[in-house]
Parts: sequence; structure tokens; C-alpha cells
Amino acid sequence: AAMDKRIFVTAATFDGNLDGIGGADLKCNADTNKPGVGTYKAMIAGESLRSAFPPVDWVLTAGTSYFRPADEVFIARALTDAVFTFPLNAPIQPRGGRGRVWTGLVPPWTTSSSVCDAEGVEFRPWRNGRPILVGGAFCFADISGVVCGVLNCDDVAGLYCVEQ
Repeated sequence: AAMDKRIFVTAATFDGNLDGIGGADLKCNADTNKPGVGTYKAMIAGESLRSAFPPVDWVLTAGTSYFRPADEVFIARALTDAVFTFPLNAPIQPRGGRGRVWTGLVPPWTTSSSVCDAEGVEFRPWRNGRPILVGGAFCFADISGVVCGVLNCDDVAGLYCVEQ
């Protein structure tokens, strides 16, 4: 259907300095796992800049079904509040992948306080210039739910990228 969209996990991994939310979006659109068509945004939260609740520049669209581009498997349909409920029909990452993914979220869809923000300046999520500042929320989603934790911002993780 015309409303169907794709979601994928980046092939590349990145530390917590993503050059901001916009930088994360650029990484999605430059990734080798990106299908040949479509514009993508990173499913990553950062307080007033991108969040599911309240919805600000959120990446999922209510009533839309999302698929994995690699094998066209149906993952889930976003509900009226533009989030997935669990269990999902299939994991976002194929073949049981449990790779770490930066999200800035805590279950179910709340923005975390851990978003690798630059210290000593106004809030700037995902722009940490300090090498060992604790505080990047990561998650991986399997069928039953999202498992989350916090990484050091100099660790690496992928991104969930959602077609717009």
C-alpha cells in the first residue's frame, strides 16, 4: 500500500557524538543498508528536538505499517499515538540481531535523560565532544519488547532509520 514505510538498522556504527539529531538523520540517508529510494530519519529522541511524547518531529506516523526493506517482512503498524505496541510482528533487525542502537529512549517511548549532550553549553543532544561522558541510552527491539540500557558516549551503536 502507498502508506507502507520501511525501517532498517544502519550497517555502520557510531559513537554518541552524532552531530546532533540532524547528523543522525544524515547518517541514515548515507548508510549502505538504506534502500535506493526514500528519505529517512533516525528513530532517536532528544528532549525538545525530537520525541514521541509529546510528539515533536517524531519519525513514526500513525496508521502506517512498517516493513524491513531487506526481506519485506512486516514489523508493526504505528497506532494512533504514532508508536508501536509490543509484541511486534517481527524484529526490526533481521536474523535475531541484537545489535545495540542509539535511541535516547526509555521503555516504552519516553525520552531518556541520557542523550550524550554537550556539557557546559545549552542542551545539545547527541553532540558530546567529551570522550568518556556516561549517558547514551541505547535499545534493541525484539518481538516482545525493547531492551534498553546506557552506554558510554564513546562506545558505538547503530541507528534505527525510518522512512518518511
